[in-house]
Amino acid sequence: MALTVRELVEIPHLASRVHAGRGGLDREIHFASTCEMPDPWEWLSEGDLLLTSGLGLPGRPAGQAQYVRQLSRAGISGLSIGEPIDSPPISDEMVRMADRMRLPVLVTAYDVPFTALSRAVVDANAGEAQERLRQIARLYDRVRLATAAGDSAETLLRALGDEVHCRLIVYDNLRGRRLLVDSSAGGTPGAPDPLRDALREALDDHGGRMPAAVHLAGDDAALVVPVPSTRPASLVLVRESDVELPDVALLQHVATVIALELERSEANRAEAIRRSGEVLAEMLDAPMDAPVARYRLSAHGIDGTRLVLAAWGPQDALHPDVLHDALVDTGTPHLLLRREQKTVTLSSADVELAVLASLLPPATRAGVSTPFTHPSQASDALRQAGWALQAASEGNRWLVRYGEDHAPFLPRTLAEARAAVERVLGPLLAYDREHSTELVHTLRVFLQSDRSWKRSAELLFIHKQTLVYRIRRIEEVIGRRLAETQNVADVWFALRALDLSGGHDPD
Repeated sequence: MALTVRELVEIPHLASRVHAGRGGLDREIHFASTCEMPDPWEWLSEGDLLLTSGLGLPGRPAGQAQYVRQLSRAGISGLSIGEPIDSPPISDEMVRMADRMRLPVLVTAYDVPFTALSRAVVDANAGEAQERLRQIARLYDRVRLATAAGDSAETLLRALGDEVHCRLIVYDNLRGRRLLVDSSAGGTPGAPDPLRDALREALDDHGGRMPAAVHLAGDDAALVVPVPSTRPASLVLVRESDVELPDVALLQHVATVIALELERSEANRAEAIRRSGEVLAEMLDAPMDAPVARYRLSAHGIDGTRLVLAAWGPQDALHPDVLHDALVDTGTPHLLLRREQKTVTLSSADVELAVLASLLPPATRAGVSTPFTHPSQASDALRQAGWALQAASEGNRWLVRYGEDHAPFLPRTLAEARAAVERVLGPLLAYDREHSTELVHTLRVFLQSDRSWKRSAELLFIHKQTLVYRIRRIEEVIGRRLAETQNVADVWFALRALDLSGGHDPD
């Protein structure tokens, strides 16, 4: 049995007397720790006796009462304050709260060092310390057995949870994503997650840096411990029985084991992205026989009989790792490649890409190609996806499917785009080349300014009469009057096709 507060007070040479909270004298003390932080409950474990000179004690009575309440809520066994007290005196409010919460408040004589109390607790709890060492040894033995058996991360997490009698969930601090979770935790990607929301609130309260252990707001059964991994992460332990939560020292060993698993997962993720990018790059850049392509796609879990390419952006709002994680969370087999300031994915055509909306940053936009069946069509599909992405960005829409959910004209292939440019703008492009003029640019600015003479002249830094002369010359060269709506529409779509084909003149 662990030493109780009552037994500690009865040890003569410790010279500690009870000042308040006598109803809790039978609380067991597992360890005695000195802490002068203003929030010691975030650095101690359940069953710890807090030893303090009072430096962290609030000055106001209401603050002192809240201080005691937080200690009791965290399962601290008691509070021992050394005398003489250099901090504000113990208020009546603090005494009343200690009595109400049954949290013993002790005053220890000036000539008694805190190490004497710590040693008394350690000596009395020698058997308990041995059990803690055995539990730590069991933790690492679980890891050894799981590694030897090739168990999944989920299996290892469940084994660790069984050892500490808690359900374990590991969250990414930056994105709130569940990195590791026992299947018994339930929930699906994008579904409401009260634990995640409470963790985000705790991270905000602590400026993104978590102390040793934090109870989540409104949930005494949930404790957060930082995971010492390269990727900022937190371990949330949910107590599922009446047993006490493990002490912080043991939980830090659990967090260390999880950190090793996260580092392994990060390495596997990077390798998976690299391999998938190589396959997709080959499909886009070099001819690949259909049987070979389908074989390589099947190795990534993709049905190669009906495919789509999706282009994702903008670059500064969506990191490829985030997109990869979202696709994995939704069980979507895919290839992923970063190319030309956007992220490109290939997946089966029946994939519901819209379900990713809740898992990606709000600024994300996506363009999706029409379905295709042969690898030789991948290049055209990439252009379609890029053009649809442009339409999504211009229309401020989350996702545009090429040829379906948008009104703007979009060519189906690069050849079709160049044909549209040649048919409408070919003579004007040739005129610019021969005379070193910029009539195409003038035409673009004029239409983008809704044919406003004044605004267009200002943007081009020319006189209005010069603009009138240029527009008349353009009409003569292309054989179309820009006062007619049909001609304006044809010219505008041709300019769009010129942009989508790379801004180059047709061959």
